[in-house]
Amino acid sequence: MSKIIQRLLVFFIGIPVIIGVIYIFPYKNHLVLHIMIIAVTFISALEMHNILKNRLKMHNAMLTAALSTLTPVMAAVCAVFGLSTTLIAFTFIFSFLLILVIDIFKPNDNNYAFSLSKIASSLLILMYPGFLITFLSLMTIPEQSSRLLVVFMLMVFGCDSLAWVCGMTMGKGNRGLIAASPNKSIAGFIGGMAGAVLVGGVSCFLFPDFFGLSIPRTCFLGFFTACAAILGDLAESVFKRSGEIKDSGTIIPGRGGLLDSIDSILMSAPVFYVCAVIMYGV
Repeated sequence: MSKIIQRLLVFFIGIPVIIGVIYIFPYKNHLVLHIMIIAVTFISALEMHNILKNRLKMHNAMLTAALSTLTPVMAAVCAVFGLSTTLIAFTFIFSFLLILVIDIFKPNDNNYAFSLSKIASSLLILMYPGFLITFLSLMTIPEQSSRLLVVFMLMVFGCDSLAWVCGMTMGKGNRGLIAASPNKSIAGFIGGMAGAVLVGGVSCFLFPDFFGLSIPRTCFLGFFTACAAILGDLAESVFKRSGEIKDSGTIIPGRGGLLDSIDSILMSAPVFYVCAVIMYGV
């Protein structure tokens, strides 16, 4: 099966499944979605560990992944049981401190030469994907959470999909702008932004009671989300290029690892959430 067909299957199956989970299982502020987020975080942390270990000395992979998952677990607890979201920050700080003190008690064969490398790499995984994905969890808390989540997902998927289509069809002569990902094209970047902006405009008519009829405002929301999604994809390309690895994993046909599929979400979720808070008082 060609990569194009695999990618199309993931697109036409994966997107309806995710949107279905959001709409069909809203129980307890999307408990099912939180379980998925926790599982995705753990696997993505292992994939990130696999990328970094080619260049850096690392802490134990399972330990690092477990600590990275603590923050999304607390985010789920806060959303499901209505607890203060301040606990998310406290959990992140607690995990941060644990990573700082691991080498005090268990250095590498009593040799502290690699402690800086291990601490720095573990802290990166704690933040990416561990902390950034919690903004997806925060979107499950507002009363209009289902609509908020669906619009965000459609903006990211719209950006990713239209970027891919435009890059494939019109990007042959304008690639190489970004050294980290030379196959990306200007046509792809423009297409990606257009996809998210289009979703923003359509959202006004799909959910007028939430977004109102301010099309320019939702288009700006789509534009900022697309910029962040594209940068998220490029950031992971930097990680993989530095780690001399093509894909973060092989779990998703046609796309690679889970991290390859959520890289856009990780960087765009905070941007979308903050913009939604400012623009719509979420």
